[in-house]
Amino acid sequence: GYQSSIGSWPLDKEKFPRGEADMRALVDSIHAAGLKAKLWWVPMNVSPDDPLYAEHPDWVVLDSEGQPKREPYWNVYQLCPAYKPVVDQQRALVRRFMRDWDYDGFKMDGGCLGMVTPCYNPAHNHARPEESCEAVAAFFAEIKQEAESIKPGCVLEVCECGLPHNPYKMAHYNQQVSSDPTSSDQVRARLKAYRAFLGDKAALYGDHVELATGAHREGQRQVESGTDFASTLALGGVIGSKFTALVEDASKRNIEKYEGIRAHWEHWFRLYNKLRLYEGAYLNLYDIANDIPETHVVAKGDTLYYGIFAESFSGRAPLRGLEAGRKYILTDYAENDRALGEITGGENAGLDCSFEKHLLVRAAPLQ
Repeated sequence: GYQSSIGSWPLDKEKFPRGEADMRALVDSIHAAGLKAKLWWVPMNVSPDDPLYAEHPDWVVLDSEGQPKREPYWNVYQLCPAYKPVVDQQRALVRRFMRDWDYDGFKMDGGCLGMVTPCYNPAHNHARPEESCEAVAAFFAEIKQEAESIKPGCVLEVCECGLPHNPYKMAHYNQQVSSDPTSSDQVRARLKAYRAFLGDKAALYGDHVELATGAHREGQRQVESGTDFASTLALGGVIGSKFTALVEDASKRNIEKYEGIRAHWEHWFRLYNKLRLYEGAYLNLYDIANDIPETHVVAKGDTLYYGIFAESFSGRAPLRGLEAGRKYILTDYAENDRALGEITGGENAGLDCSFEKHLLVRAAPLQ
């Protein structure tokens, strides 16, 4: 909401009456609080009412009938990533955002970021219409190069709004996200898939926790509950939220204002910061389609952290990856290290348990 349109990104004059000076003051205040500032934008797109389109209508992707390709959700046309003036203008935006405004990273958003259609715009002199499609990954590489030349190590997130990521461009940004998931199952499946693509160094973001349990309806209203940090944390992912306030008393919580329950937040962020499972190694020991209950395991040294998930489960959960013949002490690390007994590693090692939603188990070797 800081912009009045997409493309040249003019600032909303009501919110920023002094223009760029007000934007820089906002970023300075974020930095003064000891935080980093991340800017939302939609690259590779332009609004029909944006000054950029008025000045350069020839920059957009045209279909075989000569019509602009329109993305209805944002009401934007797609800029052609294979056309050099477009790339140059988008790199200039990165310089504006990171040098002039002093932002530290980006959330680049939109289902329209995964791919563009073949471009038949004669002004672009394409050898083939598919050149536009083939240039998408290189386009994001240009953004990354510009951003990292200004702020090395900056966070570059791409969210494709409900869609799995286009793997051809995943190397050109450093925070992959589960992209508006509709369920906790989807969070975990996507994080596991991205881990397979990118390995343990990837900063995989489970997306804002309001979506993690899936939105549900109360009458005609869609309500986001925002409680399931476990599905991200247990897989070594990055937790996050779009809550704007924390409240002490859950009975007074107004979900429509994105108010989180402070005690719940503090509990999960303490765990996240204490365990640092994102520094561990994800062990691909379970098939999430066929192994019941669904299980994920992250290793930190010789300690294994199991995330076991089901709507409701009572039975024996296999604990794979433990060293044969070695004894381990088991605790529920999400519940103040509640004791779960001891176990000896081996082919048939397992834990008899009953739980709802999840059980997070630490297996630490006995000295």
